[in-house]
Amino acid sequence: MILDSKWQPIETAPKGYYKKVKIRDEREREVHVPEYFLVPTSDGKVTISYWVPSQERFCMFTKKTPPTHWMPLPEPPTEGENE
Repeated sequence: MILDSKWQPIETAPKGYYKKVKIRDEREREVHVPEYFLVPTSDGKVTISYWVPSQERFCMFTKKTPPTHWMPLPEPPTEGENE
């Protein structure tokens, strides 16, 4: 798989958005909707992460050791792409 995107500084990573949803008794609640992306780990692997606003850090990382870069997820393969 070839990714068309380039690594970008982590400061530019998406941090998701908030959405109002209806819960029991027709009340509304605002929930965080994460936006997923690729990040390199310190051991040279690549994993999927997202911003965790309640902890002010990226998933799979600590505040003290955040990722340095991110890249958008690739588009899923289309039907017949690998045939």
